[in-house]
Amino acid sequence: QIGKEIALGLANKGLRIILAARNVKKAEKVATEIQKATKNSHVEVEQVDLSSPSSIHSFVNRFAKRKDTRLDVLVNNAAIVPQSKTVTKEGLELQFATNVLSYFLLAVLLRPILRQTAEASLKQGFGPSRIVNVASQYAGELDLTDLHFQRRKYNANTAYKQSKQANRIFSHTAASKFESDGIIVHACHPGVVTSNLLSGLGFGSGFDSAAQAADTPVYLATAPAKQLGTGKFWKDRQAVRCSFSSDGKLGEALWDYCAKMQGKMLPPTESEDEVCDDNNA
Repeated sequence: QIGKEIALGLANKGLRIILAARNVKKAEKVATEIQKATKNSHVEVEQVDLSSPSSIHSFVNRFAKRKDTRLDVLVNNAAIVPQSKTVTKEGLELQFATNVLSYFLLAVLLRPILRQTAEASLKQGFGPSRIVNVASQYAGELDLTDLHFQRRKYNANTAYKQSKQANRIFSHTAASKFESDGIIVHACHPGVVTSNLLSGLGFGSGFDSAAQAADTPVYLATAPAKQLGTGKFWKDRQAVRCSFSSDGKLGEALWDYCAKMQGKMLPPTESEDEVCDDNNA
């Protein structure tokens, strides 16, 4: 719901949109609805399974081979909450793979394209490239020693809260690493929307519409960069204090772990070399 409204809001502003989705048929229906609602024909669909590092890698490779390899804004909006522990073929707990590692991999693998776009944009007098990570206020209980619930008993809410804390920490860490590339990074709490996700967390009705929940992500994707800065956590278009961002060691440890997973599961890339350089800096 929120993802569709974010895409709708960006399409309304005339941006070219690529919906990266696992279910292509469903996404194509959404794309058609957005095109009709906004009169913007530049809404496309690309297939990707965000729980699969290899699928993400394939998606990025296809995107890099496009003639129009420009990327001004990457919006990460993945969120699932399986009620029982599910392990991917790579041995990753499914919420971590989808809600956390996909954010890292998309940002790191698309970093060269985001940087190239930023360089071109600055020459044209436009702002930097951006990464907007949809996170949540409902966050906490991150355990770097047991990210995949091999020791702890799996709990859907705990796994979700852990993943959203990781999103917020990752955003702050990425902001410092990507700033020299002309890329700003923010995380945000979108709102509380009645959805299968909310139901899966054991809550009833939300109090925000999907359109209201999309407002802050769209704002972060399009507002003048000078008034945003980088590395912040946002709610209702306002930067708010994030208690997780002050722990730089935790941020680096999470980054190192995700980079390690990337190295194990994917072939070396330019982006991976950059991750290693950042970790050795």
